[in-house]
Amino acid sequence: MNSPITVFISYSWEDEIHNTKVHRFVERLRNNDIQVLYDRDMSLGERFTDFMEMINKCDYVLFLCTPTYQEKADSGVGGVKFEKNIITVELYEKGNERKFIPVLFSGIWNESLPIWAKGKLGIDYREESDKEFIKLLDHFKENAEGNDDNVHLHKRTKEFYIQKKSFIWIICTLCLLTFGLLYYGFFHKADLKTYEHRPYELINELDGDLRKLLGDKFEYFAECFYTMGTIGESTWYEDGIFIRGFVPGIASYMGGVLCVDIEGYIYVLLIDGEEEILYYTNNNDHNSSLPLTKFNRAISDWLADYSDYNISFKNDFAQNISIEDIEGIYVREYAQLEVVVNDNNTITITGEAFSGANMGFIDDSVIEFFSYPEGGYAKYYYEGFNEMEEEYLVFYFSSNSVSVLDKTSTLSGAGVSFMGEYKKLR
Repeated sequence: MNSPITVFISYSWEDEIHNTKVHRFVERLRNNDIQVLYDRDMSLGERFTDFMEMINKCDYVLFLCTPTYQEKADSGVGGVKFEKNIITVELYEKGNERKFIPVLFSGIWNESLPIWAKGKLGIDYREESDKEFIKLLDHFKENAEGNDDNVHLHKRTKEFYIQKKSFIWIICTLCLLTFGLLYYGFFHKADLKTYEHRPYELINELDGDLRKLLGDKFEYFAECFYTMGTIGESTWYEDGIFIRGFVPGIASYMGGVLCVDIEGYIYVLLIDGEEEILYYTNNNDHNSSLPLTKFNRAISDWLADYSDYNISFKNDFAQNISIEDIEGIYVREYAQLEVVVNDNNTITITGEAFSGANMGFIDDSVIEFFSYPEGGYAKYYYEGFNEMEEEYLVFYFSSNSVSVLDKTSTLSGAGVSFMGEYKKLR
């Protein structure tokens, strides 16, 4: 009996949504008896370079293609660069083309496939398709000479997905019958994208929910989003719609954004007077300061234009906090921050983040903390490599989290970013 098929996963570390999708893909392979070499399984003290050299010992290499992966591979950045070097050497020495299979994770092939892999046939896994996944298992089966286990594996997998689809249809039908009359205000994931070029209709659909959420600020919201025949830009991302409202010529003190995620939750930011932004959401379970990780970072890009403004949190989960409340350790995937409160209304922030073999550091930076009802704000100016452009990080605090807006080109490590949402360790 032959040993199980072993595959190596080559991918770029990106945002939380992407990294979670990678993890689901790995688990799906393992659930189908595929042995997976995956960097999250590395042991403490193990070297990244030693792990990456396992490429030479596995049966297949699945490289997960995204625009970021292509950029890192073609420009030679981080772990992707090291993996590319190993792959190209093996291709040159052994000519084993079928061992290296591209998997399209986001973007389009032309902008996601690295130069060394141009012309290779792969699978389109952007929508996590059952059909494309089975195609991949087909390839493994056809090339596992005499391995009866893999034949049975493929048969089991097809039967599982046929049963799963039937089960899903039954569940969906029951849900529609049971909850159809209770359906309130929001729309299905499949329907949300249809509003991308019809933002007026989306706002009309949400009229009652927006009035309830914004209260006496609803009319102000309407002025920001219904002026001079326009409501600004509307963009669809995989996690929802981002709409920028503005008044032409005076957007510096009047305007905002409206976002709706695929679960129907609403996020509104409004510029109210000078140097203040009001933040509303009806997602009480979100329990965070700002959804910087949603909407393809469109919110963080918008906030970068108003980095000196305070954020005032208006949603139900917000609490009044003082400077003492924010001291502690904050974590997210591949990054950590430590906040220490000083005596003179300043805080000291120390942090580290990594991307592949590259590390970035914030070294005991003392910065002023601005406290306001329901939130807090601090800005760290970084003396980076780009002297022509101001570089900084902004920290938006709530009672148990911090969102970081990273506007630095690099913090000592190429490809490293502190951007994102951190949860406070209790």
